[in-house]
Amino acid sequence: MIIIGELINGSRKEIAQAIGDRDADCIKQLAIQQVEAGAEFIDCNPGTVGEQEVADMQWLVETVQEATDKPISFDSPNPEAIQRAIDVYAGEAQPMINSITLESERLETMLPVVKQAQSNVIALAMSDEGMPSQPGQREEVAKQLIELLTEEGLEPSQIFIDPLIAPISAEPQAGQQAIQAIAAIRQYCPESPPA
Repeated sequence: MIIIGELINGSRKEIAQAIGDRDADCIKQLAIQQVEAGAEFIDCNPGTVGEQEVADMQWLVETVQEATDKPISFDSPNPEAIQRAIDVYAGEAQPMINSITLESERLETMLPVVKQAQSNVIALAMSDEGMPSQPGQREEVAKQLIELLTEEGLEPSQIFIDPLIAPISAEPQAGQQAIQAIAAIRQYCPESPPA
C-alpha cells in the first residue's frame, strides 16, 4: 500500500488562503507533517483554474520540494498545470499524475502529458458513461486503461487503478462490486498496484 498525503489541496479554505498569499512556511510545514505521518507521496492540488492553476501548481511543487525529497503527486484536471509540474519537478523519485480516465475529453488532453512524462499515474475507472454502477463496468474500464497506457510505453507497475468505490450507504452492493472489481483487475494485470 502506498500512502499519498492529500492535505495540500486548494479546496480546503486554509490551504487556498496559503496558496493565494504564497505562504511557503504553511505549505512546507504541512508537507513535513504528512511525511512524518508516513506519506510516501505528497499531493499538490491548487484547486484553482486556468492560468492561475498553472502558476499555483508550479509554486506548490517548488515549495514542497524545498521541504521534502518525497515524490509528488500532481493533482489537477488541467493538463497544462500537470505539464508545468512535470517541468519543474526536480526529485529523483518518480512522481505521480493524478489522474487520467477513459472519458474522451479528458483522455484526449491528458494522455499526451502522461505519455511524455512516463511517470506513475492514477487511472480512474470512469468512462464517458460516468461513474460505474453495474457489475463488471469498473474492471472493463480499468482493463481498457491498462491496455491504452501500456501501449503508450508505461509499465503496468506505474499504473495505479482506482476502481471508484461507492459508499455502501449509497449503494448496498458497492462493497461486493468493489471486491469483485479489485479481484478481476488483479487477475488481469497483477503488476498494476491498487490505488
